Amino acid sequence: MQTEIRGQCMAACAYAFLAGKTHRFGYGFQVNGILLPVAARPTAAELAVRWRGDESHKTLAEFTPATATAKPIEASAAPTKDNWQPDHGMLFTASPTLFGRIYNAYYCDGTQGRDFSKCERLSDADPYKLGVLTP
Repeated sequence: MQTEIRGQCMAACAYAFLAGKTHRFGYGFQVNGILLPVAARPTAAELAVRWRGDESHKTLAEFTPATATAKPIEASAAPTKDNWQPDHGMLFTASPTLFGRIYNAYYCDGTQGRDFSKCERLSDADPYKLGVLTP
């Protein structure tokens, strides 16, 4: 399946988007954005693999209850779901300009509410390079 975001996509919508074989932002004059839930700010190494292939399913598992058949996760490595709150995660945006689209990545800690301008902008976090968007 090919998935495309037009406008804003957050939480469960983000994982449905990542489940597609290809993922892209829609074209047009709107700002497109996807907020991927994360329990804590990812390191540079985590960013490099977090949303590629099967890794995206491991990320989703951080927010779903453990089942009896699931392998136990070591307590020190397990993220806590209690740390996550709405508007907390990695925000990837595409903004139209006269010269093409500008892509930015931000880490939002959840305290900013819906004011994403207060999120921390991350350098070198291109959504294509990280696997969030595909060509």
